[in-house]
Amino acid sequence: MRMQCLFFAPIVFSIILISCGPADKTSHKKLFTKENLVAWCVVPFDSVDRTPEERAQMLGDLGFKKFAYDWRTKHLPTFPDEIAALKHHNIKLAAVWLWIDTDSSEIFD
Repeated sequence: MRMQCLFFAPIVFSIILISCGPADKTSHKKLFTKENLVAWCVVPFDSVDRTPEERAQMLGDLGFKKFAYDWRTKHLPTFPDEIAALKHHNIKLAAVWLWIDTDSSEIFD
């Protein structure tokens, strides 16, 4: 297993370096510019426990244009408010975190 990591690490690193460079001779956009970033894990790890509107405002103030909705069960009732706030602040919902636990009926009941 360690040998595989040693073999693939330089390849992965090279791909990352190449992908961060210009897409063509006229483009200087980098992979990690703000418009390419997606804010993840904001909802469940927000120590201030912001509302959907406050969260969207914060993301906009920080320059994020894309958001991945990561949540816990207590956040599901405000999901429609989350969507409305994101639209109001021109932030794209890029992903929704989901888990399926076949041993639990808590989410789907």
